[in-house]
Amino acid sequence: MLESLEKLSLVKGQLVTNAAWLLFDKGSTGYNVHLGRFKTPSYIIDDRMYNGTLFDMVEEIMRYLISQIKVAFEIKGMPTQRTEIFEYPLPALREMALNCLIHRNYLSPIDVQICLFDNYVEFYNPGGLAGSLTVEDLKKDNYKAHARNKLIAEAFYLIGGIEKYGSGFLRMRKEIATYPTMKMEFGEMPNGFMNKLSYREQKISTKMDSRVSEGVNGGVNEVVNLSPTLYERRWSL
Repeated sequence: MLESLEKLSLVKGQLVTNAAWLLFDKGSTGYNVHLGRFKTPSYIIDDRMYNGTLFDMVEEIMRYLISQIKVAFEIKGMPTQRTEIFEYPLPALREMALNCLIHRNYLSPIDVQICLFDNYVEFYNPGGLAGSLTVEDLKKDNYKAHARNKLIAEAFYLIGGIEKYGSGFLRMRKEIATYPTMKMEFGEMPNGFMNKLSYREQKISTKMDSRVSEGVNGGVNEVVNLSPTLYERRWSL
């Protein structure tokens, strides 16, 4: 185990790197994930705070979201089969959670914030895009990813959590394209980056219809200009 950590540069001699501490330490790291279920911007239905290893945080985020989002049931076939259709594509939610944890700025004391409303969900992480990557680049399928936290990204890659050269937004677009009225908005804002999924009508059938083209061509890659006041309704930072 120690030899493997040394090969990954997570341990250097007698020193444990910050990346190893964030990935494996079972104590409180001081970097929280704040999740909430909102009815309106000022009406909080549920409020949770999680802290732990980054690997654990991904699973905690997904457990919370799955417990809060709506699920439609499609009954079809003989014999009768029941298909669960989640309010949002779970692989896209997981990718957004991974992005928040892997690419956040760990020099910032601001928490990762995930806010779930009746027909949209917002993921906010402190720290803008790394390197020369731009919001316009993320709209393309051949963008070149830049990892702010290379050792953390490498660790998630080795367990199969992410693609090494970054294809997260491409995978999210493919998942969202199967949800007829859903769109993804994203952009930089002061001190961070926001990614949002929203829809007009909840998906209740696995059958594709003509509205899918609207979702693919009419806003899946939409970029939003974010004002500093967007998160003023959130919890105190």
